Amino acid sequence: MTTRLAIIVLLTGSLALSACTWVRMEPGADDILLLPERRVQDCERLGTVEVSVLARVAGLDRHEEEIEKDLANLARNHAVERGGDTIAALSTIEDGKQRFGVYRCEGAEDESEADEEEEGVTVRGYNG
Repeated sequence: MTTRLAIIVLLTGSLALSACTWVRMEPGADDILLLPERRVQDCERLGTVEVSVLARVAGLDRHEEEIEKDLANLARNHAVERGGDTIAALSTIEDGKQRFGVYRCEGAEDESEADEEEEGVTVRGYNG
């Protein structure tokens, strides 16, 4: 009976860990934008970074959304270190790894004053 309980506790703990995000964002990283690559063409490219996290914990696959969130948070941390304000995914996620471009977009194009047509939707800047 004790062995069964230990196995249940171990499996429950492993499942809980597989759903956790582990990457803590550095100060300023929450201000970094994540944009599609097509939206950063007018920005200054500061470099690229390949980030990685564990895709499996205790033999179990982590949730894809949590891996994606952790990778983006790592890339945001790198953007802060490099003086960027925006990141864009340059690759898909493979085995817990992904490449991001780090950009400085502030001042590259003042989108707040321009209306933009995107996929049939007009996006109007906020001049708050």
